Amino acid sequence: MPVIEDERHAIVRVDDRVQPPFDDLAPSQSQTEGKQEADSEGQFDHLPRLLIDRYVAAAVRRACTEQLGGGNWYAEIPILPGVWADGATEEDARAAIVTVVMDWLLFKIEDHDRDIPVIDTINLNFI
Repeated sequence: MPVIEDERHAIVRVDDRVQPPFDDLAPSQSQTEGKQEADSEGQFDHLPRLLIDRYVAAAVRRACTEQLGGGNWYAEIPILPGVWADGATEEDARAAIVTVVMDWLLFKIEDHDRDIPVIDTINLNFI
């Protein structure tokens, strides 16, 4: 699965390595040295994780998929500009779009963008 989650944190798996979405929020190298996976303790404490998880789930429910000419699948969420993913199967594309939405959203929040579309009355523009 592309995202490893617990009730407070998300860690994105990239090329068999575990990467926190933001380097500046990640634990220091001395904190993670010698560990298999990055210790994400506290890195998202300032974010309302339940609300973000609800937003991501609502956004992913709006994903549109289609099979491309080469057999791969493409997924996008039209209300979220630039958010798309692909995969060998429709399930792969849908799984990948979850990671893309989370990354896109966390970057928007970190950059203090105030143009995040409201989905299912969930407004994250105040974060």
